[in-house]
Amino acid sequence: MRLGDSINGMLTALEGAYVELQKNEERYRHMFTKNAAIQLVIDPALGQIIDANPAAAAFYGCSLDVLRQMRLTDMSPLPADDVMLELARLATEKSSYYQTRHRRAAGDTREVEIYASPVEIQGRRLLYSIIHDITDRKQAESMIQRNVERLAALRSIEMAISASLDLPVILSIILEQIHTHLGLDAADVLLCNRQTGRLEYAAGQGFQSTIFASTPRRLEGNTALRAVLAIRIPGWSTSSTEVTADPAGTR
Repeated sequence: MRLGDSINGMLTALEGAYVELQKNEERYRHMFTKNAAIQLVIDPALGQIIDANPAAAAFYGCSLDVLRQMRLTDMSPLPADDVMLELARLATEKSSYYQTRHRRAAGDTREVEIYASPVEIQGRRLLYSIIHDITDRKQAESMIQRNVERLAALRSIEMAISASLDLPVILSIILEQIHTHLGLDAADVLLCNRQTGRLEYAAGQGFQSTIFASTPRRLEGNTALRAVLAIRIPGWSTSSTEVTADPAGTR
């Protein structure tokens, strides 16, 4: 084979490889820019956003040019050291997934999950990252958890009522559950004395003063008590406007 033919063959092979490389780059670019998923290419050593797709620009509320000038620490409410530590873990493939929060241009913060894997681009080790907004999911999970806790609280109250006839014990458990699940600093329990038609102090938690438990109170000017006495309870007369303690224990 002549030298010229050999060189021509090599040039043809190189040309074919170059064309295939261009096709691969175009395919990657098309998948990157047209994909509806939020995608970022990040330099884990600096936290710098090297590239972003239009979906990321729409999610974060800023242009692609602005995103490419940002660091991941700029959009995270967490300390910069924590963010860089997580990027280092992702770069060394000790982790490929984590959940965090990202701040958007509008100032709101969203819960996100990030799937990342190292890629080699032009001799640089970068992180190709796909980000999912999981704010709605986290809120739903939180609501479910709160409902489960409230059901558990109701179960505790039900068990206390079933297991004991000691009213102070039952009321103490009810107050504890109210304090835990409603986040109240203080609460009192008033019971209706059917003989007098009055609301009487039965138990309390958190109040500094005991004046409400020991001193008769007039209804006038007390909006909360007016609302309670407005509730229609069969067999209960609301003609009286005093609230007193119940030393005799008649209820």
